[in-house]
Amino acid sequence: MFPVSTNRIDAVEILLGSTNASIVNVTARLRRAERLNDFSSTSDLAVAVVEIPPGKQSGARFEFNAAVEPGSLYWVSLEPTPGVCVLTSSRYLPGVCMKADGCYFGNSNFCFEVFPRQNVFCPGNVVNGISRASNLPNMWVSDPAEPMPQFVEIDFQKIVEFDKVEIIFDTNLNRLIKTGPAQECVRDYELLALIDETIQSLVKVEGNYQRRRVHETLNPVRAEKLRLAANAANGDPAARVYEIRVFKKHEERI
Repeated sequence: MFPVSTNRIDAVEILLGSTNASIVNVTARLRRAERLNDFSSTSDLAVAVVEIPPGKQSGARFEFNAAVEPGSLYWVSLEPTPGVCVLTSSRYLPGVCMKADGCYFGNSNFCFEVFPRQNVFCPGNVVNGISRASNLPNMWVSDPAEPMPQFVEIDFQKIVEFDKVEIIFDTNLNRLIKTGPAQECVRDYELLALIDETIQSLVKVEGNYQRRRVHETLNPVRAEKLRLAANAANGDPAARVYEIRVFKKHEERI
């Protein structure tokens, strides 16, 4: 299951493995979900069949060419095929889930790619007013292929004053952790205020493991932009931020 931001799903490529001695056919069905973890639909939006050759790893591109509704959830059902398995990833992404015999709290997911690319982890999510995953992830996730530091920036379009910043990080509340911080949580970060070419460091934090952090200043800060620079996470290769809220105390939210 995955969220979409476009009005089409042209294809979904899934990583499969086959122990068969010859080519076999695998059938995939594209269906819509009404809510997260809802795998109840039996209505096919599109059906595609792909030939899978023998081998441990093969990218199977299922051509669906289906019209979809942006902001909604869709899922792919693979018909059981003897000798064929799905390769999975243990990297957790909000809004992406795999049915697991009634247990939805695992972190495994299909290794897959959707075409066209779905821009559901965009920077604008940090100011959309929602601090948890719903039908959409509502989270900014930096490119895991790029090295840290990575940053997300709020442009106020004018000079404003504020004295309080609240940040909501991802601590993977779907997983029970016996010891230590959630690897998805940003560990080291810095808040920076910008006016033209002037950059002011407001706070620098190392060793964070908390989901919600609040930073206040003794005097109001003047800035045109506020930047959150993530220097490292607790194990995940990307920075993840649900929300950034900026306040001037005793006044309306900026």
